[in-house]
Amino acid sequence: MIAPLPSAMPRKANVIHQQILAALIAQPSRSNRLAQNVSEENVDRMAARWIR
Repeated sequence: MIAPLPSAMPRKANVIHQQILAALIAQPSRSNRLAQNVSEENVDRMAARWIR
C-alpha cells in the first residue's frame, strides 16, 4: 500500500492566531488581565495546535 502524498500547498496559519501567540510570547510579564492566566504550557499547546 502506498502512503498518500502530503499536500503540495502548506496550510496557511491564521493571522489572528499568529498575533495572539506573538503577544503572549513577547511579554513574559503580561499586562493584559486575560493573558495573565495563560501558562507557558498552554502557550506551547496553542502554538502546536494552531501552527503546524
